[in-house]
Amino acid sequence: MSELIKYKLTFKRTQIRVNEDTLTFSIGQIKSRTMSVVYFKFKGYDLRNTLISEYTSNRWVITSAYSLKYDTFTIPLNTGYTVEDIDTCVIEMYLIGIDSENPLYFNKIQLNEGEYKEYNKPNDAKNNVAVGFHTNKYVNLYDTSENFLQVIRPNGEAFTTETLTPSKTTILAPHLPNESTFDTPTAIFYEYMYMTEQVIGVEK
Repeated sequence: MSELIKYKLTFKRTQIRVNEDTLTFSIGQIKSRTMSVVYFKFKGYDLRNTLISEYTSNRWVITSAYSLKYDTFTIPLNTGYTVEDIDTCVIEMYLIGIDSENPLYFNKIQLNEGEYKEYNKPNDAKNNVAVGFHTNKYVNLYDTSENFLQVIRPNGEAFTTETLTPSKTTILAPHLPNESTFDTPTAIFYEYMYMTEQVIGVEK
């Protein structure tokens, strides 16, 4: 049996202030196309950037239906430190069985003190977000349901979540629940690329 694919997703280091000895890391909605496994690590650092706390969660089994996942844990600390010494933290998510054919979908990520609390939308949440292209030529825009819109831009022109700016070519492909497994975003993109006009030179 081949070894399962494992990826690590690291969130940006964040400054925190902790007064309680328990934290809860939660993901409001998470699913994958087929069954997969996810777990996370919490790493706490002091003002001198010394790692003083590290916690590894239990494994979460992720299915094809959106579900809430959370873990409330007591903050482990190196000898001589208190929770007040934690200045910044990093969350690492480990993804097992996730690849291009089995993507992971999730939102409403939160780290809070104490027991689980319902997701609190930040006051500075951005409504108009710039969307750019780096190594890919398509993006998927999601709402709170299982529907999403795939935007293909072969020339890589950027746009925002509120304005679809002019482009030489733009393909919009809506994806709905229960669609065929052959209609993955990757398959749709390659289908378009294979259909584009090709020039073949013929010598007499």
